[in-house]
Amino acid sequence: MGGAPWVYPGPLMAIVHPGVDGLNITSCNNVIILDPWWNPYVEEQAISRVHRMGQTREVNVFRLLAPNTIEDDITEVQAEKRSTIEAHTARCAQAMALSDATRKRPARMSKVSGN
Repeated sequence: MGGAPWVYPGPLMAIVHPGVDGLNITSCNNVIILDPWWNPYVEEQAISRVHRMGQTREVNVFRLLAPNTIEDDITEVQAEKRSTIEAHTARCAQAMALSDATRKRPARMSKVSGN
C-alpha cells in the first residue's frame, strides 16, 4: 500500500454498462465509446471513472458512431432522454424555489442555547 499509483501498461477495454460499477481508472486518459448506450447517463457514469481524484492528465473522450445504423436511433433517444430529464429537473427546482419562498418563517429565531 502507498507509493506511486499502479499504471496499466496498455489499453484497457471495458463494456460501458459494467464500466459504471465501482471502477476508478485514473491511469487512463482517453475514453473511446464504440457502442453507445440507450441511457446517456450510463455512458457519462462510465466516462467519469477516469475523472476521479488522482487523475493528473487531461482526459479525452471520443465517440465513434457509424452513420445510418441503429446508433443514429440511439443518439436520438439519448437526446430525448436528456431533454426530458433536464425539463423535469428544472420544474422540480422551480417548485422547490416556490415552496421555499412561500414557506412561513418565524419573525425572530429564539436562541437554542440556555442563555
